[in-house]
Amino acid sequence: MEVDRDVQPGSLAVLPVVRTISVFVALPFETDIAVSHFANAAAAASAIATSLESAGYLVQTTRVIANRFLEWTSPAEAATLCHAIVAAMDAAAPGRSNLLNLGRLTAADAVDAGTLSTALSLLSACDRISMSGDLPAGSIAAAGGYAQLIKDLSATRPDGFGNFQFCVSSNMPAHSPFFPAGFTTADSAPPSFALGLQHVGLCTSVVRGRSFTTDDGSLAEDGLSACEAALSAGLNAACKRASDIAQSAAAAYHTKQYAADAGRFEVPLLYRGVDTSLAPSPADATVCELYRSLGCPHFGCAGSLEVSAMLTRVLKGISSVPLTGYCGLMLPPLEDTGLAADAAAGRYTLRDILLHSAVCGIGLDTVPIPGDASVASIAGLLRDVAALSSRWSLKPLSVRVFPVPGATAGDMTTFDSPHLTNTTVFAL
Repeated sequence: MEVDRDVQPGSLAVLPVVRTISVFVALPFETDIAVSHFANAAAAASAIATSLESAGYLVQTTRVIANRFLEWTSPAEAATLCHAIVAAMDAAAPGRSNLLNLGRLTAADAVDAGTLSTALSLLSACDRISMSGDLPAGSIAAAGGYAQLIKDLSATRPDGFGNFQFCVSSNMPAHSPFFPAGFTTADSAPPSFALGLQHVGLCTSVVRGRSFTTDDGSLAEDGLSACEAALSAGLNAACKRASDIAQSAAAAYHTKQYAADAGRFEVPLLYRGVDTSLAPSPADATVCELYRSLGCPHFGCAGSLEVSAMLTRVLKGISSVPLTGYCGLMLPPLEDTGLAADAAAGRYTLRDILLHSAVCGIGLDTVPIPGDASVASIAGLLRDVAALSSRWSLKPLSVRVFPVPGATAGDMTTFDSPHLTNTTVFAL
């Protein structure tokens, strides 16, 4: 059966949601300048957001991402300073959903009880603060430290939602706009920014009305390549349009602010590009529609790994804009209604997500696990992902799991958040 290859690369029937405009700031150890740097970054992100909104985009969040917080503050001053930073960001960008990332902990931090205590205090005190931890393969003690932090964070909320703000990553490059894995480095200058788009809805609109299967519902001979071409055309056009608007807005903001106060941004914001990762949301279409369009009745069935590999080729092959961050297929069970339903129906397991991470994706993201999961078992999971990351050409992977207090494998979660849907608790 011949499939529909009619692709119109310039047409955007559905605009992607702008999940985030993230500005990266690298700070020295000078707390007296930290607040103003973050406020200026929030104002710049807000200006870029305003331009995108004027062009018809929905902008969900504006974010400021720093280098490791212990490089610019002390444990004793961190809580007070971060409170002041969040307040200053809100004052500089009123009406925005301003989020703050405190950078990436090191493996050495993960074995320091004082640093882990400070991280726990900061993350539990404010739900707009995020951070991540770096885990090189083979770091047994660091994995244990991060696992203990994950357990401690789960206890800060009755539903385990505290881990929404923390992940452990391996071989993660700097300057992903997505939380909580995004970070910058102390030597990253000048300030820069990147876009994170939520374009599952755009992708599903591209495949609707096109046939990639035979009459019996199985994948057509050239179905996969036709779908790949259609998605590539649509995403290249979408990323370029949003990217062009954002870059123009950043240049205009710099010109305006430099004229008013040369100290705010002495050089233009460097544009890092777009993290093209599919970023599902409960309010958006489901990524499972892409699998169904290619003959896979549900995620995790035979043939779905091939589809995941194709989707990753599309995301990593976007050529119309600079790329930054993961640029991979996100498969978060708590952020995608289709994935949540398939998990609740027992159609895939945690190990299936890990398998797909070998050809795509970002690792294990928003995966609920039993509340009584031991530190040792969580640490083993972290090490598994780190090993997979290192085995495949330093592939960026991360782990964000939610131990749910009082829940066992097979129970349904009861999150009450616009950011999450509900699904079954996965067995480790």
